[in-house]
Amino acid sequence: MSFRTPMVSATSKSYMIVLVFLSLVKDALTEYSYFSSVAGAGYSLTLNEDGFNLMVYGFNDKLYTLLETILIKIHPNPQCFKDDKKVVGFKTDHERFAVIVEQLTREFKNFENENPDSHASSWTEWIFKTNKFTNDEKLLEIKLLKPADIDTFIPHLFSNVIVDSLIHGNITDTGAQQLPNLFDRIWKIQPLPLSKQLEMSRSYEIPYNTSIIFEQIHPSKENPNSAVEYSLQIGHSSQMVLRANLAVFGQIASEPAFNQLRTKEQLGYSCFAKNNVEDGIMWYKVYIQGEHDPMYVESRIEDFLSSIRTLIEEMSESAFTTNILAVRTSLLETDKQMYSETFRYWSAITDQHCDFHVPEKLAEFVSTVVTKETVLELFDKFIKPFENNKREQKNENRRKLSVHVRSRLQNDKTEDEKKEIDQVIEKNDILKTEREILELRSLWRFVPLINNKMGKL
Repeated sequence: MSFRTPMVSATSKSYMIVLVFLSLVKDALTEYSYFSSVAGAGYSLTLNEDGFNLMVYGFNDKLYTLLETILIKIHPNPQCFKDDKKVVGFKTDHERFAVIVEQLTREFKNFENENPDSHASSWTEWIFKTNKFTNDEKLLEIKLLKPADIDTFIPHLFSNVIVDSLIHGNITDTGAQQLPNLFDRIWKIQPLPLSKQLEMSRSYEIPYNTSIIFEQIHPSKENPNSAVEYSLQIGHSSQMVLRANLAVFGQIASEPAFNQLRTKEQLGYSCFAKNNVEDGIMWYKVYIQGEHDPMYVESRIEDFLSSIRTLIEEMSESAFTTNILAVRTSLLETDKQMYSETFRYWSAITDQHCDFHVPEKLAEFVSTVVTKETVLELFDKFIKPFENNKREQKNENRRKLSVHVRSRLQNDKTEDEKKEIDQVIEKNDILKTEREILELRSLWRFVPLINNKMGKL
């Protein structure tokens, strides 16, 4: 179940208030969670940019009681009575508040020592999504929080929300309808106005013919590793023909990427490439973490991508067909656990397209429309690296933003490496501050909220 409201990420302070609030709720539920686990049930409560998610799981005869208990503990003023007395909901425990704030503060401080690839992923999310806050912003706000902030803000949090729910498993229709009805009975919530729904977290589209590198220094003075998260924005997830071709390209390039970048060139111990879909956008990404200079790694990634065209051109029809079958088999693979199936359905709901048959549709497109020529067309339009100086670039479809997290400890570079680094600098716009990103991002547009067109390659 998800509870969505723009109030959660309206500011970094509101986000931290809700984070502390959910931590207090979980702390208050410790005793219940132990007994529920003994009875074969459990729950998870997690925060995201649009609100928070609640999942309850286990034997179906225990879920109603567990969900009712959690909903009462979460709400500051639950409309629930027991023995003709109104049940008391959430109350801020000042002693536990101090403990939890200290724990969270320590977590944010410890994030500075996380591996560079974690920092690169964090910066990438911050760039491409609204309502994302940096680690420094979170750390600053949590130090200033007081229990009164929780007591003042949380009642307003539940004034208007959107509740999405998925009930999956061994449960009757009647039982399934009883679970969501608990919200109306206990919370008495009002639906969120449509105008406020448009204020939810959104993703940005990179302008076409863009090649940007955002560079940051790793906070640790002792970690010798740097990281590169190389991101190519391909198109909207509803463009199924394009998506099918990208899936086949990703399958073809996956093993060569590891062999070339990890095994042969030894650019880093963590190295992989993949295509994925996030928030309605298709991506092709390369991740590398190691001790080489990030600019040099960027050069090697682009050199590798340039070589993929020849690999596809020279691939035999039987080898190409094998890759087609591998993608199709992966898409149509039966879920091995119920949790996997539930997660697949839930992803369709949280992505707001509610199409539960995407894998089957995509597999059909892979089998019927993808050819070697269409994959090469995809490569030329969206993936092929720029060859010339950035002032001479003319590619109407390619959109790249690469995040570099640079170690404070740098190794000596060879003359060849220096030349490749100079070429990367010439081909890209190099940004180094958050302000530069924010100013540039103010010119970008959002990913469309509704995009049902199948699209052309």
